[in-house]
Amino acid sequence: MSVREAPAAYGLRHRIKRMTEVEFVEWYSHQPELKAEWSNGRVSIHMPESDKHNGIKLLVTQLFGLFIVTRALGRTFIDGMQIRLPFPCRREPDLFFVAKERLEIIKRTCVEGPPDLALEVVSPDDPDRDYEEKFKEYEHGGVREYWLIDPLAKVVFVYVLDRNGKYKRVPPSQGKYRSRVLRGFFLREEWLWNAPEMNPLALLDEMKSN
Repeated sequence: MSVREAPAAYGLRHRIKRMTEVEFVEWYSHQPELKAEWSNGRVSIHMPESDKHNGIKLLVTQLFGLFIVTRALGRTFIDGMQIRLPFPCRREPDLFFVAKERLEIIKRTCVEGPPDLALEVVSPDDPDRDYEEKFKEYEHGGVREYWLIDPLAKVVFVYVLDRNGKYKRVPPSQGKYRSRVLRGFFLREEWLWNAPEMNPLALLDEMKSN
């Protein structure tokens, strides 16, 4: 299954607004109850998360965050902080990482430029947003590594930029999806699909021994 072959059994797209980037920044600053993103004049408003979606996001946030902070590798961000890319777009990944050598791109209300890694947990309300739109924007914008976790289809995709600036899929090895940006970090599918029962500290110990 390729990144452009998202499952068909999804809900309808949420209503789209149109506005300039300046208008979006002003409007969004007064919408604390919403999660929204801006891309080339279009504003997409996200639907509330399901329990399954939130559980997976919580687990990966804990694992990435603890792995990064204990090794002093840089900064981890979760949704609520936007990245500004030259597409032009303002996206709010479920999780992203900025290496310590590039912390200068972090501004007060957004990150100006591509993070080193971005991760999205695919939402059934608009899968094309993650599978198609963000894939192209993150690739074009220079995000070195892109993770896609799809709870409905139970699939994981890891992409890294090649020398030509195009995403190349990294297949799992021995059931592990490994990061190229964060050496030593990996996820197993069974961790994700059973996220509420997983102990992140025990999983980090497994990473240390592999």
